Amino acid sequence: MIQLTDNLFVTADERNYIVGITRQRAGRGIVMDSPSYFTTMSQAVRYAVSLALKERVANDQITTLHQFVEEQERLQAEFIKKLEPLEG
Repeated sequence: MIQLTDNLFVTADERNYIVGITRQRAGRGIVMDSPSYFTTMSQAVRYAVSLALKERVANDQITTLHQFVEEQERLQAEFIKKLEPLEG
């Protein structure tokens, strides 16, 4: 499993990249809550950026449009930089 943000992770099966929040469940080990499936890592990362932004708005960490745009640009740049080695 690859950690994308503080609480978002991506894993994969033979057909998809799967993004979700992981939780430790008694007797079940680590499970992924509300998984979302994507055919490319790029789609999965875009979705993770969107979820991270929604979470920060919901938690009042982002309270203005200016903050939203700045955080979106920062997250996109961060993930683009992380993905550069995969595109070579």
